[in-house]
Amino acid sequence: MRETIEYPAPGLLRELLSYNPQSGEFRWGERQGKARRFSGSVAGCAMPIGYIGIRINGRLLYAHRLAWVMMTGEQPPEIIDHINGNGLDNRWANLRRSNSSGNTLNSSRAFGHARLTGCRNVTYQEGRSLPFKVQLVIDGRRLVARFDNLLDAAACAFSARSRAAENAHLG
Repeated sequence: MRETIEYPAPGLLRELLSYNPQSGEFRWGERQGKARRFSGSVAGCAMPIGYIGIRINGRLLYAHRLAWVMMTGEQPPEIIDHINGNGLDNRWANLRRSNSSGNTLNSSRAFGHARLTGCRNVTYQEGRSLPFKVQLVIDGRRLVARFDNLLDAAACAFSARSRAAENAHLG
């Protein structure tokens, strides 16, 4: 479990920043003290781990978690999923509460060998009677199935991901 960070209150955040839920963009509010930022300028920058970071009161905070606080008035949940898998896309419609299984389902790691078959979680193993292999880990359980054609394998993988995502994002 990650360290719990107490995020600033929504009122304070609204004094420091403005958030556009349609674009996902944050902008600085009025200049506070000696801060080297200009009112109305874009807040934050892309971090090497693929999220936008915004420094507030000396602490680096992630934009998607700040969006959660500003939109709900609540501290962010442990995991916020970027639905389209792009951690730089902080539009409100692209953010949802999740768990680790649901978050992993649309991460780049979940694409497995898609470049070989064109399908997520499906690999091709030449020389086997059932050459198309579907492999996923959902809620700690490993799902493995084999098929003689790519269409059936892709349908199985899609169905398993859809059911898992539905269960993961309901909680």
